[in-house]
Amino acid sequence: QLMVSGVNFLTVLLGGMFLEIGEHSILVYTYLVYFMLHTSNVAVVFSCAPLVAISKDTHPDQYGITLVLLQVILTCLTSIFISFIFMSSDPIFPKVELNDVVLIIVFLLLQQLTDFTRRSAYIFKDNDRAIISSLSVFVIRITGLLVWQPSVLSEFLLIMCLSVLLTAAYPILGIFLNFREGNL
Repeated sequence: QLMVSGVNFLTVLLGGMFLEIGEHSILVYTYLVYFMLHTSNVAVVFSCAPLVAISKDTHPDQYGITLVLLQVILTCLTSIFISFIFMSSDPIFPKVELNDVVLIIVFLLLQQLTDFTRRSAYIFKDNDRAIISSLSVFVIRITGLLVWQPSVLSEFLLIMCLSVLLTAAYPILGIFLNFREGNL
């Protein structure tokens, strides 16, 4: 957890260093939404997880799939809400271009799936997977930010999305394989 928190701090710090001053408020709002979504997922999805796990009618893989789907639903609902806020003309919120809103939504979804990969590894006592997935994300993310030095939010978000692409695919691949094998 120390590594995760440290890299999140470093990521925001690098964003603050490289992004143009006008982009800072959007970065702060993006991370505010991410942390709100993260907290909601832990409170709603993972607090309900034991109830799904003890069901005798549930296939073992269905447990993980249910958790992934709950996170995707929560992320989509939050993203729709945030899109309206970012696209509003209210002077309290920074004006965000449509392409940036799309990148924010994609980042939130991919990051939640990546967080799920790490959290589920902790739950199912697969610490090696948790460490490997976290390290792969963090090395790509920090290297990408240091090499590219994004000056606008869309570049920053693109690096963020690319850094989590592989680990975000892990739970989706699990759903696909279980569906293909007839376990669902």
